[in-house]
Amino acid sequence: MAKFYLPQIKKQLVPVLMILMALPAFSQWTAQNSGVNSDLKGVCCISENAVVVVGANGTILKTTDGGMNWNQKTPVNSSDLQKVQFANGLAGFAIGASGTLLKTTDAGETWTAMDTGETADFYGLSVLDETTFYISGDNGTIKKSADGGSTFTALQAGLTESVDSVQFLNAYMGYAESGGILYKTADGGSSWTQVANPGIDSFFFLDENTGFLNAAGSGFFKTSDGGTTLESLGSSALFFTRLFSLNEHAVWGVENIETLCGCATHCVVKGEMTNTNYEDVKNCGLGGGDGIAFSDIHFANDTTGFIVGTGGAIYKNSTGVMLGQTSLTKDSVAVYPNPASANLTVSVPDQSGAAFSIEITDVSGKRIFSGDYHHRQTATINVQSFSKGMYLLTVTGSGAKHMEKIVVN
Repeated sequence: MAKFYLPQIKKQLVPVLMILMALPAFSQWTAQNSGVNSDLKGVCCISENAVVVVGANGTILKTTDGGMNWNQKTPVNSSDLQKVQFANGLAGFAIGASGTLLKTTDAGETWTAMDTGETADFYGLSVLDETTFYISGDNGTIKKSADGGSTFTALQAGLTESVDSVQFLNAYMGYAESGGILYKTADGGSSWTQVANPGIDSFFFLDENTGFLNAAGSGFFKTSDGGTTLESLGSSALFFTRLFSLNEHAVWGVENIETLCGCATHCVVKGEMTNTNYEDVKNCGLGGGDGIAFSDIHFANDTTGFIVGTGGAIYKNSTGVMLGQTSLTKDSVAVYPNPASANLTVSVPDQSGAAFSIEITDVSGKRIFSGDYHHRQTATINVQSFSKGMYLLTVTGSGAKHMEKIVVN
């Protein structure tokens, strides 16, 4: 019997779970009029305004105005489409049932079917650039194309079960999930080793080493060393079917749980991390009743993202804030001077007598500054050591949040 190394699980971060069930209005999630009833499976934000969605029966939708209008593109065939990704503003790929691979070079306006030489259903897609991408699916299939989909090389991982997800960070380092096990390659897919086996349901990596993994029954984890060790973040009740993150301080997921009794829970979840704490907020029951079963989530930036699901459902978040995390308004937060070159002042009059925190991140999501403030209304931050450029400032207090772009010159 093969012996596998099981990672050490470090329960260092204390989970604080704020579970918010369905409420009459979801001000942070706005329903979009997709114009279709097909189940939608994949979404990719090319930008804040340009978004492409794919789904059942070859459905392809696109908006160029941030979701105000969705246009259905001419289907290439009737195969169910599972996932879509773009390499840049023009080149993108979509994969689906029966070996389906579609390619676009005009930002999703038109699509061409490519011959993959496969009849297996595809579930995983990872695009590095307009010529190099990876697909995965039934029967242990993992394939690479280095010429935009004209030809493919089979990557021999020695797997027989479906490879539901694949993600490459560069030409050498990649991850794949099959049968609840996370596998890793450091040589472009020539060889694979098992790195985590707590029954993985989904994963998402930000770089070669930093990623998030979910395992229903075991919990939600973060790794900083490529899966060798896992830090426990949250409840074992979480069951993320898809994860997405822009930086190591926040992760989004869609959660779908169906039990033998016929009960169902469908939620979108946001988890936020500080140096010592993890919190997640759930919005469940969007669409009424048990809610819509969401399949995918993708954000263009910290404030603008979309989720898609059954029955043609598309929801948009324009704040980066969940229901239950009310936004501090511009009227209640003053940030000056902006641009700043020496000291930046943040004034939060509504938080007098209460605690609030400030975090500043650069455009890559790296935390540059963080501070906690008690029994005061203002905070002064010296930015002279900051590199010139744009940053995102986040003020959090009493369950409310304000995000604002600042410039250091």
